[in-house]
Amino acid sequence: MSPKCLSKMMPLILKNQHGIQCYLDDIMFGNTTENLDNNLQSVLNCISKSGLKLNGSKCKFRQTEQSFLGHTMSQAGLKPDPDHILAISNAPPRTDWQTLCSFLSLTSWYAKFIPNYASVIEPLRELLRRCSTLVWTTGAQTSFKTVKDLIVRSLVLALFSPALPTIVTTDASDYGLGAVLTQLHEDNTERTVAFALRTRSNAERKYSTVEKEALVCVWATEKWRTYLWGCTFKLRTDHSPLMLLTMKGPEEQDIVLLDDLQGYSLSIMNWNIGLETKMW
Repeated sequence: MSPKCLSKMMPLILKNQHGIQCYLDDIMFGNTTENLDNNLQSVLNCISKSGLKLNGSKCKFRQTEQSFLGHTMSQAGLKPDPDHILAISNAPPRTDWQTLCSFLSLTSWYAKFIPNYASVIEPLRELLRRCSTLVWTTGAQTSFKTVKDLIVRSLVLALFSPALPTIVTTDASDYGLGAVLTQLHEDNTERTVAFALRTRSNAERKYSTVEKEALVCVWATEKWRTYLWGCTFKLRTDHSPLMLLTMKGPEEQDIVLLDDLQGYSLSIMNWNIGLETKMW
């Protein structure tokens, strides 16, 4: 059966089943043994009624760690799949645009594990912006080695929980935007859920300082909309003038970009002086 058919069929077969995540023919569910067993029996009944059959040799039950879409998930959190890490660490220097694009595409899948990813790979992206033949420079080699080392030594990311206090920390550089999504756990430790980075466009590089700081706040919030929509969270920045702007009413805003934050329940805090202000 084709993946396209499965992607349409499985949600219908497992409709109204609770605690289940389905991607094509991969089904994951359960946060306790009892809950897992109950969900498993319910899923098996649904599959049996649909007329589908499972390949027993490919089924895995009661797994405490599972590889999925290039990641390994466990109670500890999320980390890159070991097989993918090995492929990245053994990758030779790129010799043409096609192989360089392929490498950047692979590493970008793990950008959420790498602080300052956009800054690290900027020398490699610079090679792609050139119109001449690809010339592997010393800066490109340093960037190539650094991004591989960061992925190999990447942190285990915490799994997001709507019940925990959430913080989005942002910063903008001359050519990149960066953000970190973290949550405060019961032991009072702040654990990282994801990193996010991207380069600024040529137009965005002409923004003033306050505009680029507003841009990264809006971009990070929209990027993690799935996590943040409907939740109360803190937006942490090191740019004090931006906080002064948020103390005004929406009709007094000088930065149009901030209008995109009005649908969220958040407060903005300055990580340098500890000042916090509620939006609107």
